[in-house]
Amino acid sequence: KNPVTVQIGMIAPAKTVSHALYPVSDKRKKDLLLAMLESTATARVLVFTRTKWRARNLARDLEKRGYRASALQGNMTQNRRQQAIDGFRDGKYDIL
Repeated sequence: KNPVTVQIGMIAPAKTVSHALYPVSDKRKKDLLLAMLESTATARVLVFTRTKWRARNLARDLEKRGYRASALQGNMTQNRRQQAIDGFRDGKYDIL
């Protein structure tokens, strides 16, 4: 058998999206994120966490600090996940 790979479009991040990776210890992750949010002019931000628990708690902590944030993780109902995505897309949330 001769498998064929089909590529549609270019494989690259959108030009309007910037991304970065900062190696940092677990203890300093939230502090670094908060410092970056305060010092960087951004419209919307996606933050990836390793666990569902961290996603939920980070969104809660960010909301307590006045950020418009929502968690998106697998234990949420499909309806709740869709609300989070729609809220991010529509500008209700700045951080997902």
